Amino acid sequence: MERRQRVRRTAFICLHTIANVACLRAGRDTKAIRQCHHFYSRAHSNFADIAILSWCKVFADKKGMHYCLNVVSDPSRFMRELLNQLQITQADFDAHIRIVKNLRDKFIAHLDSDITAPLPKLDLALNSVGFLLEYLFRHENHEKHLEGIARFPDPIYRLAYDDARLAYKGEPDVRRSGGRAD
Repeated sequence: MERRQRVRRTAFICLHTIANVACLRAGRDTKAIRQCHHFYSRAHSNFADIAILSWCKVFADKKGMHYCLNVVSDPSRFMRELLNQLQITQADFDAHIRIVKNLRDKFIAHLDSDITAPLPKLDLALNSVGFLLEYLFRHENHEKHLEGIARFPDPIYRLAYDDARLAYKGEPDVRRSGGRAD
């Protein structure tokens, strides 16, 4: 795969992770999943699964095409800046990767014999993909690889969160219907 595609796809994975974490949190915050709506419960679970799978593509799969250190031009600089931004050590980040990979491998991908797997707090996942997205724009976009892709994570998160919140609450989205509820 050519570099342009790899950088673009990695940015899309970051955005996908951000949106799925936002939708997961919207479901939690609206408490729709506690109301015995089977669809909402499944959707909520699927948002968690996809957020974990997507995050692993860019931070846990070292041999993967979209693994962050295989995409950026200066891996040591990226990792140094990432850890500084997250205010954690490499050991802490590696421990988080092990927790998330275990969840992915033992529950999402294979459903092994373990009985429970608590969902880790997703703040670190959200902040790390947000940083990677911004890093790609700052340091890997010399040839305009990312043209047309949303650059900042916060508006993407807010839009996905608001859309999911409306859906979980069963409210029409008047933003897309010209101001009227259809």
